[in-house]
Amino acid sequence: MSLILLGGVLITSEHFMNIENDSKAYFMGAILLLFLFVSSIVHNGLYRLMTALRTISVGTGFSLVCFILSGYGLLQYYVFFSSRHYAFPITGTYENPAGFAAVQAALFPFALYLYFRNEYKYWIRWFAVVTAVLCFVTVILSGSRAGVLAICAAATVVLVLQTNVLSVFKTHRWLWLPMILTIVMVSVVMYRVKASSADGRLFVWSICLDMIKERPLFGYGIGGIEKHYMDAQAAYFSMHPDSPYVMLADNVTHPFNEYIKLTVNYGLVGLAMAFFFLVLTVKRLLNSKENVKVIGLAVTASVFVMCQFSYPFHYAAVWFIAAVAVIPAFFKESEVKEEWETPKYLRITLPILFSVLLAVVLRMMYLDLKWAEMSKRSLAGHTERMLPYYEKMKPQMQHNPLFLYNYAAELNYIGRYEESLSITEECRLGWNDYDVQMLLADNLENTGQIDDAIDAYRHAEDMIPCRFEPLESMMTVYLENGDTLMAITMAEEIINKPVKVQSFRVEQIRSAATQLLMSDSEK
Repeated sequence: MSLILLGGVLITSEHFMNIENDSKAYFMGAILLLFLFVSSIVHNGLYRLMTALRTISVGTGFSLVCFILSGYGLLQYYVFFSSRHYAFPITGTYENPAGFAAVQAALFPFALYLYFRNEYKYWIRWFAVVTAVLCFVTVILSGSRAGVLAICAAATVVLVLQTNVLSVFKTHRWLWLPMILTIVMVSVVMYRVKASSADGRLFVWSICLDMIKERPLFGYGIGGIEKHYMDAQAAYFSMHPDSPYVMLADNVTHPFNEYIKLTVNYGLVGLAMAFFFLVLTVKRLLNSKENVKVIGLAVTASVFVMCQFSYPFHYAAVWFIAAVAVIPAFFKESEVKEEWETPKYLRITLPILFSVLLAVVLRMMYLDLKWAEMSKRSLAGHTERMLPYYEKMKPQMQHNPLFLYNYAAELNYIGRYEESLSITEECRLGWNDYDVQMLLADNLENTGQIDDAIDAYRHAEDMIPCRFEPLESMMTVYLENGDTLMAITMAEEIINKPVKVQSFRVEQIRSAATQLLMSDSEK
């Protein structure tokens, strides 16, 4: 189990479309399903698996994984390994600190609880202390505030559930007051450290709440955020062009809150079902033996807090850690005995189920590998040669909007605008953000649908008002179609627009707008 997790947090591969996450997810999915298949056909395999999950040895192995990941993070911080994000010193093997912090926060309880196991030798307990400290330090250095809060929540649960600690709080109830005050002060300080980032998230949440009001019960369905959020953001900025959030706007594919995402997608019904399962899990954990209870509740607290400010379930390792922590609570130890044999119907159905799931995962992995190879060859200048492969793969990948966007972009690149427009429209049914809107506008422009193209560019500009490219494109379209007056209007908008981040590209656009205004004044 620890080796599966180790591979699931360290493996990366450039042979997949998402270098950091896809390789981890496919590795963990394939190996875990193979492991479960073997467990289901081996004599007493399921009993052995459940017994293993209940032992502290799994916690020891997971603590070792936490130590390795912490060490890797420190080496990144001191530039022995390069970070995978230019703005953050520590990302682990993930694309940004969110994945690193989510995994570390979920692993932290295993290391901390190991210290309180008195039956272990002193050097193991010291190893646990070192691992827990390194874990906390690297999460702080990564800049993940959500990770810090999640670790604090997990540590609180572990400490409170220790008999001696809990007795102190029962005897001296006033100790709860400084603890609560400390939590409030830390929260305020962490907000002020990155106030603009926090304000941006609050803005995203407010847009999502407006979406929830539109469809409160059952939401927008699978992928609701990806399909509809940016349209809702564009509607807000079109009505509030002077909003203070204009400079904070960006492409949003996740609201940085798993509960809000769940409610947008599946409504209050989906949220209620999720909380019912959460309450059931906590109840079962409270009635479990000590190590299952402490680890399970601490991991649950960690993930629960992380879900409020980030997207931990975007990472396969978090799913795996959470499952290992809470599944034993659903099988009482008295119900699983060595002489217990798997019922005949399970001996038949479980191997079939795991085999089918493994086949599905392997097929998905094959398609991802093939797609990544096609994309790389296209970037290398072989777009024409790759398009027949895209067309052949489309029936198998038509439900993947990212594939459709990539396919449409390749068609647009070589000038097949009609076909690109058709694929872009399909993509919009499952994914519609700023990039998709700009691609749509370009296809409309090049197929002679000028008015529709202007509307699409304007919609893209409403999605992210601080971007300059939509205004530049509209200025160019008006010039090419002889509407000098509107082109000048666009140029004035460009000159008067505040700059969020100075770049060579922005200076190019502003320079072109300035030249147009100067040439008009000379006339």
